[in-house]
Amino acid sequence: GVELDLIGDTSITNEPELFARCNAMADGKQIRIVGAVPRSEAVWWYSQAHAFLHCNKLFREPFGLAPVEAMACGLPVIAFDNGAMRETIRDKVSGVLVDSFADLVNAIKEMVSKWIRNLPNDREGCREQASKFSVQNMVNRYEELCREAIEGGDW
Repeated sequence: GVELDLIGDTSITNEPELFARCNAMADGKQIRIVGAVPRSEAVWWYSQAHAFLHCNKLFREPFGLAPVEAMACGLPVIAFDNGAMRETIRDKVSGVLVDSFADLVNAIKEMVSKWIRNLPNDREGCREQASKFSVQNMVNRYEELCREAIEGGDW
């Protein structure tokens, strides 16, 4: 009972079977395949959505730029609890981490229930979490780690 816009492709995850299954389910109304879009257009999609689904069940994302971009736009992320998602998503604050497809479906149902009751998403919590990964914060942290390594010698 939820509309789903599928943005992106399989160029990173290399899961053509998943893409084929999604294509087979797409009806152009409830489930739409948009495909790859430029980063500038992604912001528009994030602004229209209620949640960002990052179905990274097989692919152990080493960072996950798209989920962080979504959170920067105030969009909560639902993702599998693996790879960098554990570090980039703050569970129950900037999104939901799940362990199975059943958990994923339940997380979607919970979010839909909130939308129906007009309960606000914590969009500011999403933005705050994403800000931890700003260029300046990342540079500062790398400098700290390098300083630790040089001064401490026990890195």
